[in-house]
Amino acid sequence: MKNKTSLLKHKLKNKNYSFIIWALVLSIFNNLRIIICLKSYSLLK
Repeated sequence: MKNKTSLLKHKLKNKNYSFIIWALVLSIFNNLRIIICLKSYSLLK
């Protein structure tokens, strides 16, 4: 029983990590898109 709960906790921990990584990746992509948009806008001006 103890083993199962620790395994479950481990799985939840991994899910949390993957979620954090996904959030970081998405935020980085958003920042890149904003920077590219600003650069192209300044080039058009």
